[in-house]
Amino acid sequence: MIRLVSAWVLVNGLLMAPVWLSGAVTDAPAPAWLSLEAALVVGGMALLPRRPWSRGLAWILAAGVVLYVVVALADLVFRVSLDRPLNLSLDLYLLSAVYRLAVGNSGLSRTLLGFGAISVAFGLSAFATAWLLTPASAGQGKWFSRLVPRVGGGVIVATLVIALIGQGVHAVRHRLATPATRLVLQQANQLRATRREREAFAGELENRPDGFADLPGLLSRLKGHNVMVTYIESYGMAALEDPEFATTIRPRLETVAARIAVAGLHMATGELVSPTVG
Repeated sequence: MIRLVSAWVLVNGLLMAPVWLSGAVTDAPAPAWLSLEAALVVGGMALLPRRPWSRGLAWILAAGVVLYVVVALADLVFRVSLDRPLNLSLDLYLLSAVYRLAVGNSGLSRTLLGFGAISVAFGLSAFATAWLLTPASAGQGKWFSRLVPRVGGGVIVATLVIALIGQGVHAVRHRLATPATRLVLQQANQLRATRREREAFAGELENRPDGFADLPGLLSRLKGHNVMVTYIESYGMAALEDPEFATTIRPRLETVAARIAVAGLHMATGELVSPTVG
């Protein structure tokens, strides 16, 4: 029974850790306490016999739990730093950029040591989860040791059913969560949306002409109107606000603005509202 409770505490802690951390670093409402998926996984595994396939299933589930933690933490980093969720269909290429940034800031040895420590931590979490999820073995005649995990698993599954029925109760509903399911659905929706947008963009490119040089009157409608040519740099505000850079950048911008003004044009430097943070 101790092993069963330990498995539930570990799996619930891993699944809910990103949710709790999100509640601590963002303005999100108070996070839930319990993961329904943890009860389902631990209770379901406790009901299974100890066989080679059940041991393999325990490792698969453990790997899935750890993978969820990695993706959920990355999603939290994106929400805090860029004010948008992680999109696996677009953002996987950033792994190499993160590595190069870490090497540039901390050096190769510290980067490798840091990534190694993180990998070891996740590896130990996966090993402990798989070991605790593996159905307990029982020698012949030790009916009690076989019965306890089954009864414990049945209690957890029954608790899960009661919790699902009690979703209509406010006090119960706000203490329970399905973080892994929510993350999977979120990524699936983003994948579908990204695919639709790419297909629409490809269709627009196919329907557009290759060039506009021979199109008569292309810019005729701009006559008598003000035209804005805007250069957007996501980290450009540091060049204006940080004294280390502003002492060099601001005089140059003022010089360029004066030269442009001679030609009858106007140059302005400022901050724009963006759908992302960065």
